[in-house]
Amino acid sequence: MNQNTQKEISVLIVDDEKLIRRMIEQAGSKNGYTCFLASNGQEALPMFPFYFK
Repeated sequence: MNQNTQKEISVLIVDDEKLIRRMIEQAGSKNGYTCFLASNGQEALPMFPFYFK
């Protein structure tokens, strides 16, 4: 895809270990993904209406 048609892809990373979240975030960001982090499901669920449509 060229830059004009490329979609922004968002990823929600949910893990109880901060180190794991950060490692996945770094890998995703390096590959052009927008990353959102949550430490558990309760923290992740409210993010859906705002960031994932």
